[in-house]
Amino acid sequence: ALQNRSAYAMIFTMVCSYSQGQRRQQKMSIPRRISVSCPNCRKNFGTTIFESLNTDFAPDVIETVISGERFAGKCLNCGFEAHLEYDMLYHDMKHGAAIWVVHDNGPEYARKVAEVRETELLPYSMTRIVPNMDALREKAACLESGKDDRVVELCKVFLVSQTSQKMPDFEFRNAFYTYCNGKDIVFLYGAAGKEIAYQLSDRVYGAIAERFKQPLAQMVQTPYQMIDYDWAADFFEKLH
Repeated sequence: ALQNRSAYAMIFTMVCSYSQGQRRQQKMSIPRRISVSCPNCRKNFGTTIFESLNTDFAPDVIETVISGERFAGKCLNCGFEAHLEYDMLYHDMKHGAAIWVVHDNGPEYARKVAEVRETELLPYSMTRIVPNMDALREKAACLESGKDDRVVELCKVFLVSQTSQKMPDFEFRNAFYTYCNGKDIVFLYGAAGKEIAYQLSDRVYGAIAERFKQPLAQMVQTPYQMIDYDWAADFFEKLH
């Protein structure tokens, strides 16, 4: 599910700028070849990153975004695979969504978020800002599975609550959702490398969706919202 950080090195590449030129081009895939230093053997290798990635760029874009393969660079010298993190726009033309990856890795974060929200709003039902590639993978999975990402985040909170009651010694750290082979899976990660996987059933998803149907319908929809576990926990708390 999540990239194994002991087996993968996370490399932050150059951050793309949110210029007027890019705003005009955001409906196009914009790949860029760069050279990165292998954390294992220290040799440089070439890889491709994207300022903008559209789902029509290649037949396997959605699949490789969800799996994380799209953001891996392999060293040709030693075979080491590095997980690449960088700012980009993911444009899902199949499902009508635009998702910006904007990393909070410096004092320019607030400015970057503001500039994204000032860009021309595409006529889509879903626009989001996420902080990293794993969060983008989750949104892509929600789109492919036909799930409301807000309900999925609320389901995570529910599953964490249920797990805490049944396993009080489990020290929750993070949750991750994915969609694979027609199944919705939620991984809960705890301290000391503990991991629990739940298949998110239609029954549980439907119950959560129904429970929060009215307050979700009353939400004010703003461009490029940040919908994540913390948002869901706060949303859940306010209604209880």
